Amino acid sequence: MTSDSVVLFMIGLSGLFLLTLIIMLLHPKWRKGLFQAYPETARRSKLTHLADGLELLIYPIIWLFKIISATFK
Repeated sequence: MTSDSVVLFMIGLSGLFLLTLIIMLLHPKWRKGLFQAYPETARRSKLTHLADGLELLIYPIIWLFKIISATFK
């Protein structure tokens, strides 16, 4: 297989992927499922904010441990 045929194969494969994606976006049944909004409940909202807060606290601590462990290796 030459490099030209590999390039043509990849272009054809990406074209097929784009064609499939365009058809999915144009078809109403698939589009409805892609863009359907889910209602935000109070409990889900609280858990989301809690997870964001924990992430904000934990990541610097993890990186601090990584820096310390890399220093003492």
